[in-house]
Amino acid sequence: MMMTTMQDLTIGFIGLGKMNGAILQGLLHAKIKPDKFWGVASSTEDAQKKTDEFGIRVYGPKEYAKELSKTDFIFLGIKPHKVANTLLTFKQQMALVPIKKGLTLVSIAAGVELETLQKMLEIPLPMMRVMPNLGVAVGHGVSTVCGNALVDEGQQKALITLLKKLGCCEQLPESLFDAATGLVGSGPAYVLLIIEAMIDAAVHAGISRATAKQMVPQLLIGTSLLLEQSGMHPAQLRDDVVTPAGTTAEGLSVLEAAGVRSAIDEALQASIARAKALG
Repeated sequence: MMMTTMQDLTIGFIGLGKMNGAILQGLLHAKIKPDKFWGVASSTEDAQKKTDEFGIRVYGPKEYAKELSKTDFIFLGIKPHKVANTLLTFKQQMALVPIKKGLTLVSIAAGVELETLQKMLEIPLPMMRVMPNLGVAVGHGVSTVCGNALVDEGQQKALITLLKKLGCCEQLPESLFDAATGLVGSGPAYVLLIIEAMIDAAVHAGISRATAKQMVPQLLIGTSLLLEQSGMHPAQLRDDVVTPAGTTAEGLSVLEAAGVRSAIDEALQASIARAKALG
């Protein structure tokens, strides 16, 4: 696949739920022209709603065959239990038209392995898995990527370049994708729980909720940027905040006693186990 710019790519989205919708939203914010995208909704009626929402061409579930002759990547944004039926329809649509050489299927379905996708489709096709998170909608997401043996270097580079427009993108072996699901995919919910708890604690301390809702997210953004730009280990940077016998040391001792570290690890392991079960 030879691409000069991302504007050369044509990209389809089968399913326009939260995650595929977030990816599309992020790419539109990255100034890729809307006419380079198309989507598939759950019904013909829903297709018009999604057209109005995103400003791209959106089809019913069995109406998109004509797009396959000019499409480079198709993001499969379907819940795991719906993948088999969706791929059956996809195969039927592929049989109606010549598909573009190098057409690559990109699955964001949690827990569904590349080998399983290939067996369901029954047609040799370049396939890649991506585990993104909701931050891609604002250009600060995290995505991981891996591919099957039919993916060439050009396809891999093009997808990674595309995903880097949405934030950080890391290549991982597929054996680590369940771990990535627990960390990357579920991680925003863990962070949001912490943000919610800090806002509630601020209100408990007398700060208005409106003020706390402004302060706490910025606190996390600033700390994350400082950590990223410094290149330091979190413990090193934390030591710059902790004064012996000071207020921060007192608070940290409470968090450690409450088992916050082990709770986070247990939450991640539970998410990983669930991702394995979905596959």
